[in-house]
Amino acid sequence: MRISEVAERTGVLATTIRFYENIGLLPPPHRLNGHRVYGTDVLDRLTLIRFGQNTGFSLKELTSLFLGFSSRTKRRNAAQGKLKELKIQRDRIKLMEKLLKEIALCHCGTIQQVRERLMRSGALDNPSSRVLKRVDKTTGTS
Repeated sequence: MRISEVAERTGVLATTIRFYENIGLLPPPHRLNGHRVYGTDVLDRLTLIRFGQNTGFSLKELTSLFLGFSSRTKRRNAAQGKLKELKIQRDRIKLMEKLLKEIALCHCGTIQQVRERLMRSGALDNPSSRVLKRVDKTTGTS
């Protein structure tokens, strides 16, 4: 099928399809009289690309997943890498939620009072927060 038909069937602009080809996300199509001719497999790929983008994958990540798709090891490694990244993001979101909940509950008048409330709640004890505790200037302790 020609690029216009692919665009019509998928809702993806022809310019976007050509862009995906240029960055290696789609394999180069066969050509007939200078026109691109696609197999039906392009419809599956475009569906997966759209799904991936809607779920937060970058085009670069999708390209690496597709490039290794024929190799189970490469596919598994790419997927495991993304799973680790998602876990880190989840942990950061949980910390952000805790911070925001503590701020919402705090009747604090200063940033120092917010920090003290966070310390009492244990939010600053989490090593993944990578937040250094402020050294109290009067006692020299953290």
